[in-house]
Formats: sequence, C-alpha cells, structure tokens
Amino acid sequence: MVLRLRFIQNYGYEPPQGRIFIEADTSQFIAVTQDSYSGTWTLSEDKNDRKDGLWIWGLFEEPKYPYLYFYLGIKALYC
Repeated sequence: MVLRLRFIQNYGYEPPQGRIFIEADTSQFIAVTQDSYSGTWTLSEDKNDRKDGLWIWGLFEEPKYPYLYFYLGIKALYC
C-alpha cells in the first residue's frame, strides 16, 4: 500500500492549516473529492490545548508548532 500526500497551506490563518491533496493511493482506501482532496491539517503549539492559547507569543518571536493534527476521510468498508 502506498499513500502519498501533499499538505497544502491556506495562507492567512494562525495557526497554520490547510487541506490534504492525495497524490497516490494504491489501495483506493481514502475517500477523495472530485479534485483529489481529503481532509484537513493544522499545526499546534500544545498537544493538550488544541485552541493554541500560546499564539500571542508569536507577536514577539516566531511561534513553534511541534504538533501536526490531521484527518483523512476513508471509504466505508462492507464485509
């Protein structure tokens, strides 16, 4: 199984976030839109507070985003 993704950033949002473009899915397991997108991603400063309460520090220095949250839609499987 090969799954190749491209994380496309939507500029102008804080924290950084965007959509996920599916470049390759050999198993055809991921549900995609007509233009090959599936799901979204966002960066976060704190894994326990996904609201990013620390963003204000970005006014004084470059914020660090060590956590990446994303989801992908999968196709329904019927057995």
